[in-house]
Amino acid sequence: MKNLFRLFSVIFSLFAIVSCGGEESSVSDGTDSAEQNVDVSIRAITPEFAEQIGAIYFSITDRYGNEIFHQSIRKEDLTNQTELKGIKDVTNATLSVSVFARDSEGNNEQSPRWMGKVRGLNFEKGTTTEVDVMLYSSDVSNVESTMTQSLSTPRFGHTATLLADGRVLIAGGFTSCGSNGKCQTTDSVEIIDVESGEIQPLTNMTESRAMHTAVALEDGSVIFIGGVKGLNSYLQTADEIFDNFPALPYSFSQSSAITTIEHYMPPYPKSNMVKNNLGVPVSNIARTLTTPSPIPFATFQSVLAEKISSSETVVFLVGGLDSEGKPSGKSYKFSLILNDSGEVSVSNVTELSESSEPMLLPALAAKKDSSGQILGVLALGGRPNDSEYSASFISESGSEDKGKDAGYNLLFTNHIALNNALYVFSGLKNEEGSTKEVNKIFKWNLDDDSLTVSKDLIQPGDKAITFAEVVYDEKNGRFIAIGGTNASDYYQAVNASTLEWYQKSPSHKMSDSRIMSKAVIIPVEKSSTENPLIFITGGINSLDGTGSGSANGKVKVNNL
Repeated sequence: MKNLFRLFSVIFSLFAIVSCGGEESSVSDGTDSAEQNVDVSIRAITPEFAEQIGAIYFSITDRYGNEIFHQSIRKEDLTNQTELKGIKDVTNATLSVSVFARDSEGNNEQSPRWMGKVRGLNFEKGTTTEVDVMLYSSDVSNVESTMTQSLSTPRFGHTATLLADGRVLIAGGFTSCGSNGKCQTTDSVEIIDVESGEIQPLTNMTESRAMHTAVALEDGSVIFIGGVKGLNSYLQTADEIFDNFPALPYSFSQSSAITTIEHYMPPYPKSNMVKNNLGVPVSNIARTLTTPSPIPFATFQSVLAEKISSSETVVFLVGGLDSEGKPSGKSYKFSLILNDSGEVSVSNVTELSESSEPMLLPALAAKKDSSGQILGVLALGGRPNDSEYSASFISESGSEDKGKDAGYNLLFTNHIALNNALYVFSGLKNEEGSTKEVNKIFKWNLDDDSLTVSKDLIQPGDKAITFAEVVYDEKNGRFIAIGGTNASDYYQAVNASTLEWYQKSPSHKMSDSRIMSKAVIIPVEKSSTENPLIFITGGINSLDGTGSGSANGKVKVNNL
């Protein structure tokens, strides 16, 4: 008998998605062992799905992208036992589900309104393949959709790491801030399976941490570096202000620094492969790495992790508070090395040349030569009140001040290093012993040390934005800034080459406020649609030191 693709009770299940508040629909099992049975469960990310559906198109491609099966079923033809015949035996296949909506005249639209993909499947006669598919809107819109599941632990100041298989690892962060302005960290970890729409709690980290750095390694594991145990979300008192620095609106205690490095292995494989006994199982493991000597982590210190090969990542630590709680100009570097057996070792720490001035939370970018060799690190901003300079280039051989009289000595910036340039987004300007709001984008070209400053672009007007999330949308050549203080509900797109508004996708207000959120862009080759998808996780709606803010657990998705 030919292989069959069996779809049971789908039309009723699709309607149940909305009536059950977006819960997963269920499809009955097939039982004939002589046939090829594929049981499909569908989650829709938009409530209009069941009302607007016109037809569902199924397509299966082999590992080379060749289509080996396809069939379209109209909504009215979906019955209690719909069969799609003719699936060939295939391994490492991709199942694509495209849903077409009907227009006002009752005709199916030419392009799919919702799409979902599941990769790494096997279809074999005599077996049942179970598939959970999350359908995402294929429209580029100015309204983010909400995933049917939320994070089990609402959080902010966490990390969101894109894994090689397309899942997103969520780790640590703050869960709340009390009325005293002190924010508490968590050690919890969870994973978003983009294909199935499932969010699964995982093994906790070995230590609670927030504002840490995450590095995805080639073997699918992740390194968590440093971070802090807590955040004070109030203006520093007179006793807390650092010498020759202004009063800061957010701070950490000297003992708040996390001084460990953690190697974290998420469980593999992903959800649909687990259900079908595919792939080699990998256990979920968290362990603290042994270091040759203590790593000089500190609060108010900036961390830059730069991959130089598939097996080595160089980590720079710049500025922060010294052992006496005073601002420091010291910088360090060390390497993380992944060996063939999956073990990670930490090299000895090398102290770089000390900068002429101390720095607190400067923006960082690695400077490289034409062959990609790292020459040193540029640190921009975070300098004392009376500094003539805005930046320093720091290496083992020396430290050189840059940007004399540039006038932009920035604190609490959001920044991205890209194409041998350092882009800095808004922040607080340290000027004459006080912090002043600055609402511009700065581009420091590492090739010639030139600085380009944009017009006032970032909303809202003359208010500074700190703790925003900024990601680079490579496909469209734009930066996307999400939330932040004074712009907590803004989603803003800026042209990366001109530093002006990105006109084709206007900025807009989001449905909720997010400060210290994290966003991940799923590239086309891992996306469930024909475009990249952006996933926005966590955030807090207020960080004013009163404890009135609440952490966000909803996961928002938009098509880029």
